Amino acid sequence: MTFPLELAVRTAREVAPSTAEDMGYVVKTMVGETYGRDAIKPWRIAAEGGGKVRIVGWIDAEQGVPVPKSRFASEIEVGFVPYEARKGDEVLLDLIVAPTQKIELPGGRFREVDVAEAAKDRGALAVYADWLKLQFSKPDTGCLPIGIPSFVETSQDRGVRKAIGGKTTTIRFPRVHALQKVRIVNQRAFERMLVAGLGRQRAFGYGCILPRELCDVVL
Repeated sequence: MTFPLELAVRTAREVAPSTAEDMGYVVKTMVGETYGRDAIKPWRIAAEGGGKVRIVGWIDAEQGVPVPKSRFASEIEVGFVPYEARKGDEVLLDLIVAPTQKIELPGGRFREVDVAEAAKDRGALAVYADWLKLQFSKPDTGCLPIGIPSFVETSQDRGVRKAIGGKTTTIRFPRVHALQKVRIVNQRAFERMLVAGLGRQRAFGYGCILPRELCDVVL
């Protein structure tokens, strides 16, 4: 999906001026305004330039192709790349995720924190590796991890989010770009996992999983 950056920023400002400072929120707003309840989530920015932004994400072929529902229909370009993986295949996955967990605070309140922050006695990469292993070992992913992940980049991101009452707040969370090989044990469950994504912040550009073989095609 490709759309004009200026249109996306203007649309985000209409929602809340400060959200236009966060590219994740800008894209989320544009996708949501274009597709409504059928908005793609998660997604990943594939390219920026020439006044346009291109994102990639998954759709479930069994659910059909979503149809733009807004005045933006004539402003966007959409293309599709087919992909099929079968049970028994070993696939190298390229993913950008936000590994977080909730911790309880006094008074029964909760706060979402970096999983590495919650495990202070261990190195961050070891904690992220364990988090990924746990995610990919769940039955509903349709796959099993092979070996340990390799990390392309890890950092801390800040994002603007709407809070109660329409106000906005700035939050901090981890950004982990990793490669993980998996073996597919249930083809349909694996396909659903690709569409659903992994972890938190999926509406803001995190959690999108791409088979490495597709990266040179779509990124």
